[in-house]
Amino acid sequence: MVVPASSYVLNGITLKCVMHIMAKKGFSVTRASMDLETFCALPYMFVTNALMGMVPVRRIDHTTLDMDNLLCRQVNKILFSTC
Repeated sequence: MVVPASSYVLNGITLKCVMHIMAKKGFSVTRASMDLETFCALPYMFVTNALMGMVPVRRIDHTTLDMDNLLCRQVNKILFSTC
């Protein structure tokens, strides 16, 4: 899991909890600067939100992303039961 190191990314509680959950699930969690080309080449993307938890990004402009909802559901189950 790569969180863009950007002033546009809110370092909120939900993101921190999701990062912690993902690390506990065995994912490597890092913050990194990346250019737009690298960002757009990522196979999966999600956003976090205090009301909805971890939400998959389905499309950016004309590019459709194929993220499995299962990961988001698993993370949200933990997120909303513990954080």
